[in-house]
Amino acid sequence: MKVDLDFDFVVGREETHTVSFHWRQFWGVADVEVDGTSVYHERHPFGMKVTRRYEFSVGRLEVHSVLIEKTRPLVAGGIRKQAVKVFVDQELVGEY
Repeated sequence: MKVDLDFDFVVGREETHTVSFHWRQFWGVADVEVDGTSVYHERHPFGMKVTRRYEFSVGRLEVHSVLIEKTRPLVAGGIRKQAVKVFVDQELVGEY
């Protein structure tokens, strides 16, 4: 079963930016990039938190708030697929 996550999404209308999310579950590493530049690199292999939140702003002239929320299952969360929700300006834009 594949439990790693890799996805991209675009933020903005006039000033667009590509946000990439990478989750390596075996190693417990999360990476978030905007236009290829790292904004988060976290390692949490055996964390007690059920939900991890990655919040940041994207854009210079057209600013948007981005929230990526990763939630693990309560039971055997380390070996089961984890759910990710993406919000842009507090609006749900994707679930992975």
